[in-house]
Amino acid sequence: MAALPVGGAETLLLAALKAADRRCVSPLVCSLAEKGPIGEEMERAGIEVIPLGGMQHKRFDVGIILRLCRLMRQREVDIVHTHLYHAGRYGRIAATLAGVPCVVASFHNVYRIRRVKQHVFNRILSKVTHRVIAVSEAVKDHLVRYDHIAPDLITVLPNAIDLRLFGAHDRIEVRRRLDIPPDAYLVGTVGRLEPQKGHVVLLQAMQELAAACPEARLLLVGGGSQEWPLRQAAKDLGLADRVTFAGERRDVPALLAAMDLFVLPSLWEGLPLVLLEAMASGLPAVATRVGGVPEVVSDGTTGILIDPERPDQLAAAIMRCRNDRNGAARMAEAARRWVEARASIQAYARRLEALYLEIFQSRLGPRVPEP
Repeated sequence: MAALPVGGAETLLLAALKAADRRCVSPLVCSLAEKGPIGEEMERAGIEVIPLGGMQHKRFDVGIILRLCRLMRQREVDIVHTHLYHAGRYGRIAATLAGVPCVVASFHNVYRIRRVKQHVFNRILSKVTHRVIAVSEAVKDHLVRYDHIAPDLITVLPNAIDLRLFGAHDRIEVRRRLDIPPDAYLVGTVGRLEPQKGHVVLLQAMQELAAACPEARLLLVGGGSQEWPLRQAAKDLGLADRVTFAGERRDVPALLAAMDLFVLPSLWEGLPLVLLEAMASGLPAVATRVGGVPEVVSDGTTGILIDPERPDQLAAAIMRCRNDRNGAARMAEAARRWVEARASIQAYARRLEALYLEIFQSRLGPRVPEP
């Protein structure tokens, strides 16, 4: 990883490592920059994390490659698995130079705009990558279309969550701590406060709802560069007393339990982990029809799909769920069953371990790497 802040890819990695069979794999996590909060959680779970202290400037950092290469040789690493663009670039170059026999790269997002440099690097590095993992069919489609990666090199391994975390929480107590009225109709979203996540559209939708749904409140969970602009936007829209900014949190299951409706207003996504978490929490969900989201949400059955950047559609969908509580509950129950059947982190970890073994044996024969 480039760094280990609170984010979907980082949370997925943490959950997968916790669920890993230590008889099969012995994990070592490298962060190109700092350890970060997720890295600290990994260490508390007994997972070794090495921050390399790089990424201090925008220039290509040869020193990171040299440090990674030295570490891979010293530890006699069998498999290198990278996540996200920068780690994929540095990690795969280092693994090739170090002679690591198996190289895997995971991709977590679709392209919003063309990124020529990334396309070129990913296409070149795919030649020294033994398997590419896409978190959704939409991500695979972008890798084939824009990076020109061979389709048979790509395995789609959808994101997953630890279902055990999403159980009973004291909804009223969580609301009390957030200073949210117990009888409010609480709409919430969880995600980095960045332009990709579409929070401005959600604020605009809430303004449209103000008169028709005076009991509606909005909970925004996450931190990021757009926090103060969003606070100002809420004030300008007359929503300052209706919006709670909870900041970056690690008690997401409890916060989801406090909500009546989960909204994902993103402009683009690969396969958002938090959507699976909301579905596992038994929440009705409204989400934009972007990236891998339609692979999870069946419109009208496990949630409601809308077009991105359409506050009018979002406001109408929120009102639909608020006015038809029984219909919303049926979608939420169907969504919960879908996640339980298809998005278990334990099943994900077993599939990933089987993939490692398949790659390893195809490269080196039947010998199993020692944990």
